[in-house]
Amino acid sequence: MRLTNVFSTVLLFMIFVIITPNVMAETIKISLWSRHDNSGPMRTTNIIEASKQLNKKLKDSGDKRQVVVKVIAKHVRGYDIDAERVLERHKKGHTPDIIVAGHEWLGKFKKEGLIVDLESHILTNPDYYYDIIPILWDAVMVEGKRYGIPQDWEVRMFFLNNEMMRAAGISDTFIESLPRKVDSGEFTMYDLCDLAARIKKKDPEKIGILHRPNFGPEFQMAMASFGNTFYNQELDKLVVSRSKLLTYYKWLHSCVKSEAIPAKMTRYSWRKFNAAFIAGSAFAKFHGIWNLDDQLEYLGIDREDKDSYNKRVTWINAPAGIKGGRSTNLSHPIVYTVGNTGNKETTKLAKELIALASQPGLNNNHAISSTHLPINHGQWSTIETMDSGWGLLEAKRLLKDTNLIFMPNHSSIGEYNRITFENGVMEIELNNKTPKDAMEEVIDELQKQLNDDVMVVD
Repeated sequence: MRLTNVFSTVLLFMIFVIITPNVMAETIKISLWSRHDNSGPMRTTNIIEASKQLNKKLKDSGDKRQVVVKVIAKHVRGYDIDAERVLERHKKGHTPDIIVAGHEWLGKFKKEGLIVDLESHILTNPDYYYDIIPILWDAVMVEGKRYGIPQDWEVRMFFLNNEMMRAAGISDTFIESLPRKVDSGEFTMYDLCDLAARIKKKDPEKIGILHRPNFGPEFQMAMASFGNTFYNQELDKLVVSRSKLLTYYKWLHSCVKSEAIPAKMTRYSWRKFNAAFIAGSAFAKFHGIWNLDDQLEYLGIDREDKDSYNKRVTWINAPAGIKGGRSTNLSHPIVYTVGNTGNKETTKLAKELIALASQPGLNNNHAISSTHLPINHGQWSTIETMDSGWGLLEAKRLLKDTNLIFMPNHSSIGEYNRITFENGVMEIELNNKTPKDAMEEVIDELQKQLNDDVMVVD
């Protein structure tokens, strides 16, 4: 009996030793707000992977805490709507610990008290952030401080269907010269619409140029081609120019009139928008580099087969509005930012998670799998060794001779984009207003809604 009692005691002690660390571990929940986005699922899963690394660090240091990431993912049409949703949640007192967002919303998030300043965190953790491409820090700056960590960035372009051009009698020599002609200012936005109209005239069943059906970054890229600027940093005001906005709207009107752009483009569903180009029913699609994989899959081209793809599709920046002008590209970095929950413990852990998720290993997995540009200089050396990395390298080269812009991180930029689209682009394309009337209405509405946040110039 004594031996049995001794054995039982030892066994109980062993069980206690084995299970005690788990029993005593303190679980810390970190909420992650991330739009459900098929074009970049690792924006979410990289935070979860980072939590595994963090938990190991905590355990190895003797810290009894363990982090569990709770994902709040919403199906919404774009980052603008997603940003509005998370602001509503914050106002109700349910602020997430980590937020995945379009960089241009950082100004609004700061103004509403949704996020915390990350400047001190970045400066005191140089090992995490020393290799981030410097220009990306511009995209997370609000009033001189950084409020986000770049998660990725990308290149936007016009994808052009080469086979449609050939069918319309356009030579391979001209097709191959297009990117150079665009960046030298020889081929303009008007030339692009003329080319689309020519192709549609050859085959009336085809669509000319596709653009997104709701407001978003590409429209600022097109507006910039006509000399529009959007921000006065010294005054911290958004800018709208009567003459340059009118010039942009006149171009848009002429494209619709020639049927280069469908009159009901703004009524398209996202499904129709995305399917039309890869199905070969549209000549041009104005969107981003992440479309590459879907195009390769539909065309039946291996990801490593650069030559076969380039034979079928050409990429160009947004051409200048006038001969001799400069082409434009707009990059729209997605960022990690930390919610202002008032909880010092979860805030510190959230900062550690976004730092770990931003390291080359996890960020490379996202960049390569989703065809988004990586954030660290050193990641490019890995991509250069991969046969499947040519798409990212070609996209990066597209930026070389162009005017690269980011949207301003102003608190009213979302409303600015909505008004210039809904009161301008939509009204012109649906033939409800002339370019001049649309311009006047847009400026009137901007002044009503944005008040002192916008300045009107000639």
